[in-house]
Amino acid sequence: MKKARIGAFLALLAAALIAGPSFAADITVNLAAVEAEWVAPGSVTTIPMWDFITDPGSCPAPATPPTWDPVDPPITATAGDTLIINLRNCLGVQASVFIPGQYKPLAPVRLTDDPRRVYSFDVTAPADGGATTTSYTWSNLKAGTYLYHSGTHPQVQVQMGLYGALVVTGGSYPTVADEHVLLYSEIDPDLHAAVAGGTYGTADYPSTFDYYPKYFLINGKSYPDTTDIAIGLSQDVLFRFINAGLKTHVPTLQGLYMDVIAEDGNLYPYLKTQYSIALTAAKTMDAIVNAGTTGRYALYDRDLHVTNAAVTGGGMLTYIQAGAAAGAPTAIDDNYTMAEDEVGGLTVVAPGVLGNDLAADGVSPIPATYTASIVTGPSAGTLGPGLNTDGSFTYTPNLNFNGTDLFTYRAVDTAVTPGPDSNVATVRITVSPANDAPVAVANAYNAPAGGTLSVAAPGVLGNDTDVDGDPLTAAPSGIAPPGSLTLNTDGSFTYTPAGGASAIETFQYVANDGTADSAPATVTITVIAAVNVPPFANNDFASTARNTGVTFSVTANDVDADGTIVPSTVVITGQTGIPPTATTTRGGSVVNNGDGTVTFNPKRGFRGTDTFTYTVKDNAGATSNIATVTVNVL
Repeated sequence: MKKARIGAFLALLAAALIAGPSFAADITVNLAAVEAEWVAPGSVTTIPMWDFITDPGSCPAPATPPTWDPVDPPITATAGDTLIINLRNCLGVQASVFIPGQYKPLAPVRLTDDPRRVYSFDVTAPADGGATTTSYTWSNLKAGTYLYHSGTHPQVQVQMGLYGALVVTGGSYPTVADEHVLLYSEIDPDLHAAVAGGTYGTADYPSTFDYYPKYFLINGKSYPDTTDIAIGLSQDVLFRFINAGLKTHVPTLQGLYMDVIAEDGNLYPYLKTQYSIALTAAKTMDAIVNAGTTGRYALYDRDLHVTNAAVTGGGMLTYIQAGAAAGAPTAIDDNYTMAEDEVGGLTVVAPGVLGNDLAADGVSPIPATYTASIVTGPSAGTLGPGLNTDGSFTYTPNLNFNGTDLFTYRAVDTAVTPGPDSNVATVRITVSPANDAPVAVANAYNAPAGGTLSVAAPGVLGNDTDVDGDPLTAAPSGIAPPGSLTLNTDGSFTYTPAGGASAIETFQYVANDGTADSAPATVTITVIAAVNVPPFANNDFASTARNTGVTFSVTANDVDADGTIVPSTVVITGQTGIPPTATTTRGGSVVNNGDGTVTFNPKRGFRGTDTFTYTVKDNAGATSNIATVTVNVL
């Protein structure tokens, strides 16, 4: 049988090589390079991606990035066709399209600061917000399987997700009953976060030498999200393997062999029958599988990339279902309820989510060989340490969350010869609301000594919160403060400190949401003594006749902005004795009468202008400036 198949392949190959020309066509594909996102398996973690999508005519809104899908859109052509790709670039950097193995004259773009280094294999689509499109043309396409990807800074842009599959049929390829594309890749979340955050090329993530992928994918999915590949019995089915990753992957068939017929679009002159192939980076290989026995056969990465984020039971694993599949079991949705912030969370014991699932007959319980496998995790809580294989789990909602959260799972057969997986079922958890006490936060104010502090609404409530959004009121709490407090329900208050000196005084209050009080919060009031403004002594003027004394007030025109003048505190510069007497500048004398008045006596026989100076204090003891008194002796 094997010899017959080999002979048929060689005959078909020879016939194809001497066949006449076929009619070629122009194939136009409109793509857009966009920012996208991908949800890591078994979690709600979103990883930033870049993606080639069918051009929508304009760039998608940043708030609604598409879901990354490396096999959509598929590009299919026939050998000899002309392929035209028009690229709209919606990224913040230049991008391009490049197809290894297909001929096209290139226009490399070099770095401006180092012309020896190529930044892009071909002309780039500008980062112009999608305002224009850039065209790329490949003539006379060669049959085979190819990876198309960005040729601009490819070590980053390809790993960010700018790649897809090109299938060129016809040529010398044999006729098969069916075919499937298997696109292998991997994701390093740290690289994606660095590129999206603008820190790639820094100490945060200097280069792809630090590339450590955590997720390993087939057609953009990790097991158990991969879908079984159905093939008919005793039929030649072509599998087109493509590696878009940086790592080498080894697709391995368990229980079947495959005939490898081509590598990088180049047909082998003979079949290579083997159960595994080596896919180095950017490699494509084509192999034919023909299963003669009904069964479910594992196709996994022999390089052991069968993990998701270092957790086994995922990664590069899918199944080939040859012939009619045994009836799949039915996973039935589950519903649970719990209270908000319930202590210990919701604990569901085995068989848990499997308890209501049914065997293929729709009546019997699901077989014991089936275990629960998470598909997508909850978004408003956590499963700790995850969904257990026996169907049990513990769910803890996020603090203060109420509403409906959900996660999905499927039942997976762990038998030696596993049966098909179940459908994906949804587990809904309804978290009923519970009132949360408000949170009152401490406040601090300054109050003048001897005065009253007035604070308008919302006052002490201004920095308080209630997660439920209830309106808050304030009420005094604890020991009465030393001063006089009037606290209003809207948070406004007045406070008169107990004393006039500097001090720190406190009072407490609670915030109430209509149901519960907060913990008491403290309001600290720092009593600040008023800063006294010194009095101001104005200059004075008087006159008298020769040899004649005169008495007048020097404080009558003096002022104090925040108090009163104390006349008895007048001090004449140079005064001595009792009563205090001083000599004037021209030899006269002046007596301080102790009541704000002075008596001036000119020098015997003097005519002219005489002067003296003085200071005075206010009721707070502050001393004024020095004022000058001028006396004209006539």
